[in-house]
Amino acid sequence: MTYEPKLAQRPSIASQEIMKLMKLFSISPTQFQEAVKIFEAKRSLGSQASGRGWDWVAVETGIPSYYKTLDVWKMFRITLPVLNSLHDPIETRIIRAALGKKATVTQKEIPDVFDIVLVDTNPTSSSQQMGLQGLRVAQLRMIFRPAHINLKGPHPHPKHLAYVEWFDYDGYNSDISMYAVQKSYGHSGHQTTDIIELDQVVQPCPLSPCFGEKASNLDPIGNVLCGTNTIECVERFWINSFHTKATFQTVF
Repeated sequence: MTYEPKLAQRPSIASQEIMKLMKLFSISPTQFQEAVKIFEAKRSLGSQASGRGWDWVAVETGIPSYYKTLDVWKMFRITLPVLNSLHDPIETRIIRAALGKKATVTQKEIPDVFDIVLVDTNPTSSSQQMGLQGLRVAQLRMIFRPAHINLKGPHPHPKHLAYVEWFDYDGYNSDISMYAVQKSYGHSGHQTTDIIELDQVVQPCPLSPCFGEKASNLDPIGNVLCGTNTIECVERFWINSFHTKATFQTVF
């Protein structure tokens, strides 16, 4: 199943060089380029993009030249899934991957916002969605598309893409009816990343830190946690199943 995102006609950042964007969004150029190679390999190979070792072969190839300049959006609107179309109203949410602004004499600082979402990892499946099966938790790091691509023809490029950092499921607590997730790390020690089509984003995924005996134990470095740095500083979270009705319906 795919979910149609609504974006502004004009990007927030137009035709910007890829390396400048990597610096601006604090994204590893190496990880981004590897994600591009694997994404394009999947598009080319289709159902053949499976089996051991194919992704490593993809990484050895170069990235398409049209990724040298990108258009970037800071947000999009999505319609939430509806289980009962007769009784449930249609709701929408704004999802963001937006850079903040530094404080000035007349304006307070605006922090970066990189939302957490649920991603449909098998969007071509016609099967009915059953809880979190087939869904994965990710943080949006950048919403973009190549500035010069073919959007028509027999093999058009997806309209919009997202660069994401993944979380892995880490158990279920029946006492509080919540699933836990933790940041997913690869062999390099960096958080695992991918490029996805933007219409794979299902809905926001509200996370709450997994508190232990002391809140201060959440961050081993000893940062003072707040709403703007919790995702960065904490490793393990609960999916807040009771945040909204839509969240509860999706999770259960």
